[in-house]
Order: sequence, then structure tokens, then C-alpha cells
Amino acid sequence: MKTIYRILTISFLFVAVVASAQTVITEGSVSGNWSLEYSPYLIQCDIYVPENNFLTIEAGVEIIFHTNSSMKINGQLLAIGNEADSIIFTADRKEVGWAGIRWLNLGVFERDVFSKLEYCKFSYAKSRGRFPMNYGGAIGIMNTNNVIISHCLFEDCEALTWGEAEAKGGAMALVNSDARVSHCTFQDNTSVFGGALVVVAGSNPAIDNCLFVRNTALQFGGAVEVMELSRPVFINCTFADNYAEFGGGALDMFPHVRADIINCILWGNQAGRVMDQVNIRDENRGIAFSYCNIEGGVEAIVLHPVTNKQIGNIDEVPNFMGFGDHPYMPLTGSPCIDAGIIDNSFFPLNWVIPNEDLVGNSRIFNDAIDMGCYEYVFEQPLPPAQEEKKMHINASMEMLVYPCPAHTTLSFQYKLAKDADVQLSIYDMQGRLVVELVDNKQTVGLQKLAWDVQSLLMGTYIYKMKVGDKMKTGQILIAN
Repeated sequence: MKTIYRILTISFLFVAVVASAQTVITEGSVSGNWSLEYSPYLIQCDIYVPENNFLTIEAGVEIIFHTNSSMKINGQLLAIGNEADSIIFTADRKEVGWAGIRWLNLGVFERDVFSKLEYCKFSYAKSRGRFPMNYGGAIGIMNTNNVIISHCLFEDCEALTWGEAEAKGGAMALVNSDARVSHCTFQDNTSVFGGALVVVAGSNPAIDNCLFVRNTALQFGGAVEVMELSRPVFINCTFADNYAEFGGGALDMFPHVRADIINCILWGNQAGRVMDQVNIRDENRGIAFSYCNIEGGVEAIVLHPVTNKQIGNIDEVPNFMGFGDHPYMPLTGSPCIDAGIIDNSFFPLNWVIPNEDLVGNSRIFNDAIDMGCYEYVFEQPLPPAQEEKKMHINASMEMLVYPCPAHTTLSFQYKLAKDADVQLSIYDMQGRLVVELVDNKQTVGLQKLAWDVQSLLMGTYIYKMKVGDKMKTGQILIAN
């Protein structure tokens, strides 16, 4: 009996500690400091930071929003994580989501008060309703310039249509805002216009060193939609494997906008109807592509070659790494290496090239800069003690399967450490074999496969891949 008492006591103490290590927010007004000691913070209602107040969030804190709850910033938000400890913004129910963070009509253009988000991760935001709630799944910045966002990850966020109000910006919306966005990753986000980002209503932001991959627009702008007299500048960004149902797999430019795209890579993006990479509407006269690698070349996207500036662009396979944590890094021999421009006359006034790329590598080397968000790092050979580790990593069969959802073509990329027997099969959710894509011996190195999915029924499928005696499985979504 004494032993049971001790176990019960220990169990009770454990529960008490867990309970005291979380904070439930049930009232709207928030300010002060949210610390790691009291994390996670469970948000049960719509909350806001009042005018002339601030909210500071420490590195490592997790904020979990209950169904459709949101945060509005009337004052100042300082969410400063670090590379080791990000700040997490997510939902308690992934299928329902939370309603994002909004800066609305602050009128702080003249005030030296900036909100900053650094090293934050945003997931499962699903903004919905009428304007402004349907602009920007995770972030909506409206009528203020005083927001700086850097080193953040936006994934699996959505801006959803409500009635006739068409949603825009699956992860972020900039509305009459020149907010600064740098060193961010946007992946697997969805909206009607601008799968990841919409720039609208006279916004002129500088967006640099960002990665846009596998985002989906149900109409235009698989990654980004630019609208209504806006003039963004995209510098050293990579747009890859995004999809738009109608046009502009990477970018869609609405009438009467301007844009400068500098040192960027636009490759592997797809559109269901027109312009896989960039769709430019007829009325535009001020779209400039400078030192970019564009699949199909500027001739395939620029409708007004006389009035739109084009200089230093190429159309060459970028030779991405294709596997691992950073599959869109350039490999040795990539035509994007040292192919960018560092001449200040190409960049916005007072804009300075950052010291680092998306993952912290030095941005300029030998007075040259690469295209895209990654700077090439010379591949040093591994010492003998590391060879076994290298083989183990490759044997784990890390692979890319994109886009998600797939509409016309589904691509598989994987790297073999040595020659091996490979089987790649697709099954439906009842376990029935749909197709066997690969069943042969393949050689060492990077392997790529494109599969036409237009004949499949819409829904979820399972892929199973076997390399030697190793097996990998995963889900794929078909939305044709």
C-alpha cells in the first residue's frame, strides 16, 4: 500500500507541474511579457494588443490558438526567437485552424515604433470571412509600414473564400504596407489569389532572400499575387514548384502594377492555363527582370519587351541539390552561382544587401552573389570518419514529392547512395494498387520522375518506395 501511495503522489505532483507550466488566455486584451516558463499559451478567444502597449514573446514560447481565434495588434508586438528556439504560432485543431495576426489601420506611419517577428513558425492558420479577415492566412499587415518579419517559416496556412469575398495571400497579405520581409520560407500554403503572399493597395515592400515552394493558388499567382498600384521588389528569392490553377505559377501581376525582380530563380512552377512562371496582365508597363534564372526565359512571360526592362537573365536548369533539409540549394556547376548583380543602382534606395543568405551563409563571396535565396557553399569532401554517416543519410531515402496538391503532374526526386533495386508504387486509400511507376535497378545519384495524374480521381493516395531493403511511404493529394 505504501508503494501505491508514492506512485499516486508522484503522479499528482507531475500533473500539477504540467498544469502550472501552461497559460490559458480567456480575455481579449494582452500585453507585457510571455515567457518560456509559462509556455504554452492557450488562446481561447480573439485577443489584441492595445494602442500604446506592447507584447514581448520570448524565444521557445508556443502559442496555441483555439478554433478560429485571432490576434490583432493595435500597439507593438515583439516576437523574437532565435535559430535554436523558434516561437511557434499554431492551432489546437489543425483541420479547423486559427485566424492569424492582424495589424489594422494603426496610423503609425510617422511613429518610430516597429513590431518585429524573428525566427517564428506559423502553421495551420486558416483565415476566413470578409475583408480584412480573408487577406493573409497567418499575417495581415494593413495601413502600416512598421512591421519587420525575418527568418520565419510559414507552412500549411490558408486564406479561405467566404461567399463572394475572394481570399488572398495564403500565408501573408500586405495591404497599403511597405513592411520588410526577409529570409523567410513559404511552403505548402493555399489561397484563391497568391498561394503564399498578396501585395495589394499601393504596397511597395522589399522582399529578399525568401524561399517560395509548393504553394497553390486556386486561380492566379501560385506563390505571389501583385495588385492595385503596388510596386514590390523581390531580391534573391527562389520560386520553385508552385502551382496556380489559372495563371502565373510563381507570380501574377494584376493590371496597373510595377515590380522589380532581381537575382531571383523562377523554376519548376506550373499553371493550369497560362504562363507557368509569371503571368503579366496586358496593361502593365513597368515589370523589370534583372539577373534572374527564368524557366522559358523572359520571352515566355514579358508581354511588353519595349517598356519592361530585361537584363542579365538566363534560362538554364538551376541544378538544385534536390534532397535533404535544403533541396533548393545550388550544387556545383549550377549556372546560378556568381550570376547575380551587386550594383546598388538596381536596388531600392537605402536598401543594403544582407550579410547572409536564407540559412546563414555569407551572401557575397569574391565580389559576386548567386541567384536565388541560397549562396553556394563549396562542397568539402567528408573525412573518412564521416563516410559511414554520409551513407546512412543517403540510405534513409530522403525524397521530394511535389506539388501538393498535384493537378496535372506529380514529381518524385530522390538520391541513391549506390546502385540499387528500386520499386515505386501508388495505392488508393483502400490499399488497391493504382500503378507501379518504377520496378528496376537504378544507378547511383539523383533520380527524377514526372507522373501524369490527370486521369486519376481527386483524392488522397499512398506512395510506397522500396530501395534495397529500405521502405518509405507517404501520402499524396490529387486535385485535378
